[in-house]
Amino acid sequence: MIGEVCVKEMKKPVKKTKDLLNKICQHITQGKSVRSISKMEGMPTVQAIMKWLNQDEEFFKMYQTARESQGDLFGEKINDIALELFNAIRSLFKG
Repeated sequence: MIGEVCVKEMKKPVKKTKDLLNKICQHITQGKSVRSISKMEGMPTVQAIMKWLNQDEEFFKMYQTARESQGDLFGEKINDIALELFNAIRSLFKG
């Protein structure tokens, strides 16, 4: 593809609403990144989300809480993987 130019489509601006901010935080709590959220239909760009975080103290607090919940989720996933691995290794030595 030498000589071809890849042009990304510009996203339409998205209006910041309480409902949208809640949805963003729900996605974060479920383990999604801001980058992956921004690729979803109807979601704002990464830059818009970052701008809102810097300008909106309430959204920033919601975001912090969502990130803490995301950390708990990831911790549980890591624990589950470790237990599965431990049980698999233990069964190898028993068998």
